[in-house]
Amino acid sequence: RAPAPTPASRAPAPAPRTTTYAPKIRHSAPLISSPTITVDVEWRESSETMKVLTVAGDVIKEVENLNSDEVGIIIDKPNGIIWVWKGSRASRLNAIRASTKAPSVRSGYRLYDWKVEFIDEGDEPKIFPFNIISS
Repeated sequence: RAPAPTPASRAPAPAPRTTTYAPKIRHSAPLISSPTITVDVEWRESSETMKVLTVAGDVIKEVENLNSDEVGIIIDKPNGIIWVWKGSRASRLNAIRASTKAPSVRSGYRLYDWKVEFIDEGDEPKIFPFNIISS
């Protein structure tokens, strides 16, 4: 048997190798920027029962009603629901923008305990506020 090496006779351990991973990401499509919205935080205490917002590109604006070409975010106070409604002829990209913006609308209006529901035109439940859809 060979004698056990003493600590002084051992070779020093090699320094650990570290690598940095930084992938190069290329975008083939233009980046989608988040639409901005100015909210009225006092709205929850107001007597108004509904707020209808439309999403078109990077713009979110308040409107009176929606049509099939639009994607809307409907703040429904009587039911405590924020609806993300996609019209049958609406842009899929605008639907994606609205779905990513709905949680920001919820927190902007301080409606933290409200749920967000995503629906397509024609699949609305009975409690949906149909009066905001124009033909």
